[in-house]
Amino acid sequence: MSVEENVWTRRVHEAFDAASRAFNAVKARDAETIVRMARVVAEAFRARRRIYLFGNGGSAADCQHLAAEFINRFQKERVPLPALALTTDTSVLTSIANDYDFRDVFVRQLRGLGEAGDVAVGLSTSGRSENVLRALRWAREHGLHTLGLAGLRQTDMDVYCDLILHVPDAVTRGCRKCTSPVGHVICELVERCSSEAPGRRKTPPRRCADDIRYGPFVPRTPAHPEPFRSAGQSLPGRHGIALEGRRHLRGISPIASHAACRGSVPGRRGEDGRSRLRRPNGAFGYGGRIPSRWA
Repeated sequence: MSVEENVWTRRVHEAFDAASRAFNAVKARDAETIVRMARVVAEAFRARRRIYLFGNGGSAADCQHLAAEFINRFQKERVPLPALALTTDTSVLTSIANDYDFRDVFVRQLRGLGEAGDVAVGLSTSGRSENVLRALRWAREHGLHTLGLAGLRQTDMDVYCDLILHVPDAVTRGCRKCTSPVGHVICELVERCSSEAPGRRKTPPRRCADDIRYGPFVPRTPAHPEPFRSAGQSLPGRHGIALEGRRHLRGISPIASHAACRGSVPGRRGEDGRSRLRRPNGAFGYGGRIPSRWA
């Protein structure tokens, strides 16, 4: 082995030794902080809130990496978790930087997307990135949980972050070595804290405007073969129409019966001999009585 190769090999050992020292320092000093960060994120996900990550340069790449771990999966099968890196939409970033200022590229997105109870995570190895500080300051003022990953020195990020982790390395590349492992540990702890069953989404079913205003639509299915109950009782039809009558309609065609369930009842036959449909009074949500001749 030549002298140059020996120098390179020694440099590799030094780099890994420095990374190992940084890992050990984070493990000894900030293990509890990492657990508290993971708990904040897990509780936000459990409350149906979102997490937003932002940073510059290599920190931006770390934000995209961590957001992908939450959206997809890390180690176990689970439902996707709502995480968004604010560093990916080039149209949004360039338009804000062009129309306003590059220092507003993250805070402007947070103002449009963030809500109280969400989590804002800022990454800055120097701790002095103005666009990260502005976003964290706005998030703190508007009820978002703020987390930070920074370098060795304390900066204004400490003021705006509820929890912050300082990597004990003054060199930028040394800080970057710990960002991904810390993010992976948080992802693993969040997955362990997740109480949802894999493959199931506990979101309430969507309701249309008619359901919200008039009540759910009750279709005529084999499980409900008779569209009417006993006399004096009402059954909601489409748009919540209260149809009253006897146990069922006898001698009416399926089309006429279906029309009655929808709020229309057969009228008198016209001159052409075909039955016409008409609407009973108050068909649009206020109830109507089926004429006695159809009961």
